Amino acid sequence: MNKVLSIGIGAVVIDHGNRILLVKRGHPPGEGYWAVPGGHLEYGEHIIDACLRELEEETGITGKPLGVIWVDEIVPSDYPDCDEHFVLIDLLVEPYKSRVVPGSDALDAGFYDLESLPAPLTPPTSRLIRFIRKNIVKGEHALDSLKKYVLPLPGG
Repeated sequence: MNKVLSIGIGAVVIDHGNRILLVKRGHPPGEGYWAVPGGHLEYGEHIIDACLRELEEETGITGKPLGVIWVDEIVPSDYPDCDEHFVLIDLLVEPYKSRVVPGSDALDAGFYDLESLPAPLTPPTSRLIRFIRKNIVKGEHALDSLKKYVLPLPGG
């Protein structure tokens, strides 16, 4: 087994209808599972740049990163197709548009109501969704509810 530690960057995008953007993963780990758009942080790349790059590559969406909203991990035992340990850093992103165009590494993508999500979700995405549902104030836009939980971005 390779002993590789990687950093994954994700984009938690919630539109004006309080729907979350999810992609159906086309590659391991978690191929066929639904997750927030994301991928590897490349050496020398800033977290914000990686987030926006992966978001646009996987969904065609652009937006404004608001801060770090979630940190999680994937360990090799989480998926049968995973041989790396991933530390996941998810940024909350306000979208500039909501027209989704799935990229080549996503089997599908779209905005989904937080109470009616596709399955299966990756374990980190399931934990993130529980956090989001728990912390949205009824009658308030989800982004406004979640902004108080974001950590400032590096250099921001």
